[in-house]
Amino acid sequence: MATPKPLVAGVYLPTSLGIMYTADQPTVITQVTLTNQTGSAVTVTLSIVPSGATAANNHRIAHTYTIPGNGKPFGVPDMRHHMNKGDTIRALASSGTAVSMRASGLLL
Repeated sequence: MATPKPLVAGVYLPTSLGIMYTADQPTVITQVTLTNQTGSAVTVTLSIVPSGATAANNHRIAHTYTIPGNGKPFGVPDMRHHMNKGDTIRALASSGTAVSMRASGLLL
């Protein structure tokens, strides 16, 4: 039976690609919410990197995606991605301490 779980619980995205979550068992990402805390637009890149792989362009699920300013939460569409044990969610923003991220999923 699938168990709901917060995967990333409100962290600011770094300005270089950082690991936000490592799957400790098969997982389905059900929702990712990004909130820009600044008054200006910020771009975000999100990747799902397979276990043992080096992050590359082909792992990106959002590339330089613009998040508008002023704190309106933005849900990333179509986030039903499956992760195997050891896969990682990695992210970066064009400005540090600007965009917070929360992700939820189901542990399989």
